[in-house]
This record gives sequence, structure tokens and C-alpha cells, in this order.
Amino acid sequence: MPKQVLETANRSASPKIAGRLLVFVLVLLSLAGCGSGKTQRPAPPTYPVSGEVKPGSGKIPGGSQVEFRPDVAEKANDFTARGVLDAEGKFSLNTPFIDRVLPGAIEGTYTVRILFPSGNNPMSSSGSGLISIADKFTVKPTENHFTITMPAKP
Repeated sequence: MPKQVLETANRSASPKIAGRLLVFVLVLLSLAGCGSGKTQRPAPPTYPVSGEVKPGSGKIPGGSQVEFRPDVAEKANDFTARGVLDAEGKFSLNTPFIDRVLPGAIEGTYTVRILFPSGNNPMSSSGSGLISIADKFTVKPTENHFTITMPAKP
């Protein structure tokens, strides 16, 4: 190949290679920045919630839970708070939020349910796995402590 043709080919290939190299470097740099700082949706403020569940009659089975569900429909699915009852019926609440768990609950009024493991409900002859509590409970922007009394067995 004559010298002039080779020089022309090298000059036209050089910008293509440089352009591809630049694109490759930019892709690598953008990928390197993706995993370093994950942005999280800001969490709403939560407030400590603890308390105890008193059985109306009988004993509360181990592994039972208390569930605080917000009365505001838009918040009910995202901000339902839960706690596990210990042997004395005491609990503290946590709120699952996206990819983390927030301590406590957001401010607002709640409907409360007690959930029993494997349908082991001491209040029901049908074995239903939950009891809804008639009273409403309001979480305020402070420490909150509630005593929840389950209805007496019918």
C-alpha cells in the first residue's frame, strides 16, 4: 500500500478509536459512581410507641403481635406499625419503610388489631387469627405508652 494511503487510513481511524475510547471511559466513570452513594427516600418522623396488651380473659399466646394501622387511607399501607408481644403482653412498635425499619410510629390516629400465630386466638371458638380493638389510639410527637385491653371472651 502506498505511504499516502496508509497515512490517510491512520488519520481516519484515529478519531474513531479516540471517540470509542472516550465513550468507554465515560461509561466506566458513570458506572463507578452508581454504587457508591445510594439515595434513600427521606423517612417521615416517627415517635416511640410502647405499651401492653391485657387479655380480657385467658392468656395471650406467645408470638402474638399488635398492629397499629393509620386511619388515614393514604398512609395505611405504607405506615402500619407492628410489635411482638412478650410473655407479659408488652410491646414496642416499629414501622417497615421501603428498605429499612423505623423505630416507633408516625403521628396520627390508629386502628389496632391483635394478631395470633396460626389462628391460635384465645377469644375465638372459630380460630380466627385476629381481634380488632374498638378503641382508637393516637400517636403524638412525644413518647407514647398505651394499655390495650382485649374484649372478654363471649
